[in-house]
Amino acid sequence: MQVTQIFRLNPTIWLERTGLFPFNRLRPLLRPILANRTVQAVLRDPLDALAQHGNRPLSFLAQKLKALRRRRRLRALESAGRPLVSVIVPAHNAANTVVGALKSLTGQNYGRLEIVVVDDKSTDETAALVSDLSVGDPRIRLLRAERQLGAAGARNLGLAAARGDFITFQDADDRSRQDRIERQLFLVVQNRRFLASLCAYVRVDPEGQPLFVNDQLYRKRTVSLLFRRDPVLQRLGGMAPLQRGEDSEYLARFTAAFGRSAQRFLPAPLYEAHFSSDSLLWRDTEVRRQGNRIYYPAGETAQEALDRYRDWHRQIAAGKADAYLPLPKSPERDDPRGTA
Repeated sequence: MQVTQIFRLNPTIWLERTGLFPFNRLRPLLRPILANRTVQAVLRDPLDALAQHGNRPLSFLAQKLKALRRRRRLRALESAGRPLVSVIVPAHNAANTVVGALKSLTGQNYGRLEIVVVDDKSTDETAALVSDLSVGDPRIRLLRAERQLGAAGARNLGLAAARGDFITFQDADDRSRQDRIERQLFLVVQNRRFLASLCAYVRVDPEGQPLFVNDQLYRKRTVSLLFRRDPVLQRLGGMAPLQRGEDSEYLARFTAAFGRSAQRFLPAPLYEAHFSSDSLLWRDTEVRRQGNRIYYPAGETAQEALDRYRDWHRQIAAGKADAYLPLPKSPERDDPRGTA
C-alpha cells in the first residue's frame, strides 16, 4: 500500500508545501505536464488510471488493489459504528440542478446519511422537487427558511438541525463523486486525533467538461469540509454572516482553533462544482472563457471578504479570543433517518 501513497502524491501540492521553490514561478513550467490526461488520471486516483490501462495484467492488479483498499475503509467504518453523516445542502432557486445534486448524494457508496436540504425561500420548484425525492428516500429532509437567509444563514439553519456524528456540505448545483463521503470519513475515523477532512474538486460546465480555472484544474474545496459534529460545533458554532466566502472563513477559523494537524486533505477531486457565470461567486466579476479555460481576477472574489476576520483568527490561534459564533435555534424536525 505504500506504493499507492507514492502514486497519489500531487506534485503541485508537494512543491508548494516544501517551501523550497518559488512555486508561482514554476506554475508555467508545470502546466503542460498537468494538462496531460494521463497525469490528470493519476492525480485523480492512480488505481483508477491503472484499471483503465490497456495492459490487462496491470488493469487486473489495479482492480484487486482497489477492492483491497475499499475493504480496509469499510472495516474502519464498521469499527467506528458506521457513524451517521449529515450533508447540508442550501438551495435557492435551484430547480434546474438540485435533483442531480441530491442523486449524487443518495447514490453514495456510504449510505448512512441524512441529507438536510435548506430551501432558502425559493420562488421556483426547488422545494417541490426536494419533497418529491424525499418520498422515495427518507434520508432526505427538507427545511424551509421563513425568509431568505443567504448561503451562510441557510447552512447555519442546517447546522442547527443536523443530528449526524459528522457533518459536511454540498451546494445545490454541485455533485459529489460516488466514493466522496466514504473516503473522507475514513480519513477521519481511522485516527481519533483528526477532526476533519477535505477533498479537491474540479469545476465542470453544464456538459460535464472539466475546466481549468486560472490555469488550475484541481483545487482544495473548502465546502467539502467533513468534521466531527460535537467538538467542532461546540468550539466554532456557526458560519460568519458573509455574502460570499463563508465556507473559507469557517475553515480558516477551524484551523485557527484546532490547528492544521487536526485536518486531513485528500487531493483526489471527489467533488464536481458547476460553472455558471451567473453564480454568486462570479456575478460581479469579469469572467472570460477560452475553450476549457476560465479566467477571472482573483482579487475580486470572496477572499477579500475574509480580510476583516484575519485579526480575529490570529487572536484565536494565540488563545486570546473565542472562536464561537452562535447558531440559530434548532427548527422543528423529524428524527434523523439515516439508513445502512
